[in-house]
Amino acid sequence: MGIAHKLKTAAELLRTKGIASVWAVFSAKTARAARRAAHAARGMLFRTRLLRADTGETLRVLYIVNEVEMSGGQTVRYRVFNLIEALRGQADASWSMLEDGVYLDDWQVARADLLVCMRVFDTPQLRRLLALAARHAVPAVFDIDDLIFLPDYYDGFCKALAVQDGFEKDMYADMFAKFHEAFMRCDFATASTPYIAERMQPYKAARVIHNGLNETQMDVARGLPETARGQVFRICYLSGSKSHNVDFAQAKPAIARILEEYPSVRLRVAGYLDEDLSSRFPGRVSRAPYMPWQELPAYCAACDLNIAPLDTSSPFCHAKSELKYFEAALVGVPTVASPTDTFRRCIRPGENGLLAETEEEWYAAIKSLIDDEELRGRIRRAAKADALERYAPSAIAAEALAAYRGILAERR
Repeated sequence: MGIAHKLKTAAELLRTKGIASVWAVFSAKTARAARRAAHAARGMLFRTRLLRADTGETLRVLYIVNEVEMSGGQTVRYRVFNLIEALRGQADASWSMLEDGVYLDDWQVARADLLVCMRVFDTPQLRRLLALAARHAVPAVFDIDDLIFLPDYYDGFCKALAVQDGFEKDMYADMFAKFHEAFMRCDFATASTPYIAERMQPYKAARVIHNGLNETQMDVARGLPETARGQVFRICYLSGSKSHNVDFAQAKPAIARILEEYPSVRLRVAGYLDEDLSSRFPGRVSRAPYMPWQELPAYCAACDLNIAPLDTSSPFCHAKSELKYFEAALVGVPTVASPTDTFRRCIRPGENGLLAETEEEWYAAIKSLIDDEELRGRIRRAAKADALERYAPSAIAAEALAAYRGILAERR
């Protein structure tokens, strides 16, 4: 529309309908122009992000965590801090926390190529954040290491934790609902295991970024002296939480048989566990309190065998990552694990570890590693090499970069 025609139209509107009509027309046209400009700007921003993804230039990743994750637990270490450290020099990765009454600035979101929302609830703060991300054409990625975001698994969750109280069940139902809503509001998803990612796929594109090691763990492992293998054979069980009583029960009968048959065997338990083996085998079961993760490598390295029993009837156990395998492998300790989906994918029986499900399988696996020193040494070396190849910071950085660049390319 030419300027003369615009002025003529404005004059006619002013004469017949008043000044308000003039402003209404021009405001509407201005708004449409602004929307077109904003759309073009978003397109330009996204093309710039794609260019950086295609050319391998430094990506800018902003991780978002909530107050609950920061107040305790280890998930934030594996899913955020380890990745930020691993990506150093290859991506501009940083993190911020969602807090009540505290909102991220617009520029913090605008400068990011990707927003990774790690284990976040649906909250007003998250909704505002995702609206900012959409405004600036920044893809939002939901990241999690558990199945607590899918309501179909709520009943199984309550059963696994023996939750019966009505108030507690309502609390967990609300938790599932808020995680699910946050998951659905994001554009893409990443998970710590293929088992979780496969269950995300019906809802949105999902990629796997495995849990891995950090530089502190690598340094501690390098500095550990070679442990002398004497007459005593030490079995190590690292219990991460109070929910592991059911898991330990999978291996307990076999361990009791081993302790009966081999007087030189000792069981070392770190963390939370209710067990009666201490009274049955006085002086042969040692307990250590839940300890900082920095101390676990030395504790595990002093053992001959690591066990990772899990309840294979539980989908939550199938969803768990393989960290108990690779953290023991880093310090040269072989693992016998339950055949969950995750452990079946990473452990090649007889090569870098052993799998066991029934009491007889647990007994045979542990017995073979006690009796066959050559087998134990071969598995120990293969497992350590595997941990350094697939779970070192460089490996998880490469996997994360591939996932993030793939997300940007898919958004094209």
